[in-house]
Amino acid sequence: MPYQGRQPGVGVRDRFIFTATTGQTSFSGNDSNGLPLKYDDATYVDVFINGTLLVPVTDYTATTKTSVVLIDAAAANDVLEILAYGISSIADTVSASSGGTFAADVTITGQMVSTTAVVQGALTVDGNIESGAVLKIAGLADSANNYGAIENSNTALDIYASSNSGVDKTINFYYSNTGTSKSLEVLASGDVEVTKGNLVVGTAGKGIDFSITGGPTAGSGTSELFDDYEEGTWTPTIFGTDTAGTYSLESARTGGTYTKIGRTVYVNAVLRIASISSAGAGVLNFGGFPYVIGANIAPSWSPGFGVQLTHYGAGSNSSVGSYPPPFVGVGSAGASSMGFNSYGKNYKVNSNIADLSANSWIYQISGFYDTTS
Repeated sequence: MPYQGRQPGVGVRDRFIFTATTGQTSFSGNDSNGLPLKYDDATYVDVFINGTLLVPVTDYTATTKTSVVLIDAAAANDVLEILAYGISSIADTVSASSGGTFAADVTITGQMVSTTAVVQGALTVDGNIESGAVLKIAGLADSANNYGAIENSNTALDIYASSNSGVDKTINFYYSNTGTSKSLEVLASGDVEVTKGNLVVGTAGKGIDFSITGGPTAGSGTSELFDDYEEGTWTPTIFGTDTAGTYSLESARTGGTYTKIGRTVYVNAVLRIASISSAGAGVLNFGGFPYVIGANIAPSWSPGFGVQLTHYGAGSNSSVGSYPPPFVGVGSAGASSMGFNSYGKNYKVNSNIADLSANSWIYQISGFYDTTS
């Protein structure tokens, strides 16, 4: 006998049986088997009385999802059968055994657990990759099965670029998804190449650690951390130790540059006096150094280092007999200025700011010194 009623879709079918009393029209609550009457959609409900299929609206109404009401009252012992279908569809599914394709987004609220999952295309993981798991990205058209992998171990997040043949590959980092905006490249050789932007040290006191290269052959190293590099300009000033004096400098011929590497500051500067409002007295001092002096600079009679005044004025001390310049800078820790003296084997000659005159010599200093950090 063919099926009477709606052709059921794929889903759950609930069957309810009621035995009517004389004149009964409304059926709800538990049926003869103790099952509470319920349905999701009246469209998917079939109602039979004594085996005869009833017509919706004409013979009954079903609007509350928990009751069925007959238009004509039932007789005693009439059997009312109600079939309610829970609707689901498997017309668009992916087989658990043979697989398939999802054309739209798939949301998984719980855990996705797999030992051999393969995803071709874009995969977004918004959650956790459990410790010890490997997320492997295979080349779509690579016969050698080259792949990249991200592994969350107990102590680190590891990123691989390799192949089944064991050949190391390059890891590229892009700042857009076009595949043409490369910003960082980790080569198979281990070299790191920044192709866009700078390598920025974001924390003061941090830098590049060269401790793996070992220490000196003599003496003892105190640090192998390269933590600073800077280039810039500075403007020298002059004054005397006894009386500072007031000097106007020729801006077009006064200025300096510096390069700081670690704690060492390399300086070059020139200075020319435009006018003197009041003359200074004592040892000539240059000020305005870009960084303060890290430790006292007190050279002996043969210093061989430091900052030198390589051209010193037209006064009487510009060449003192057989003791000509250069004059060497001397300064105290924490100061940003140096006084200049000339040292030899058996002599020391102080510079004298009184020897300087306006609109004459251009004074030049150059050299290096250590700052605090």
